[in-house]
Amino acid sequence: MVPHPMAKPGQLDTVCPMQTALVFFMVASAVATLAVLARGIIIMARGQDVSGEQSNRMMSLRVALQALAIMFVVILFLVNRPA
Repeated sequence: MVPHPMAKPGQLDTVCPMQTALVFFMVASAVATLAVLARGIIIMARGQDVSGEQSNRMMSLRVALQALAIMFVVILFLVNRPA
């Protein structure tokens, strides 16, 4: 366990592995959201998607990944709130 950077001197506050995992998954879902957004913009800019089916699928996936990232943020706040 690593000492928590916000811990006061002499305080035995540590970062638990669950917090580390939540931060990792939050960052991973944000990066995945960015990748899907970039892919959707590239598809739209190339003009290959005449029917709009791929663009709609990319937008739906982006919204789902954003919801996942927000969920991780909320869980992280709930885990870290003072008792």
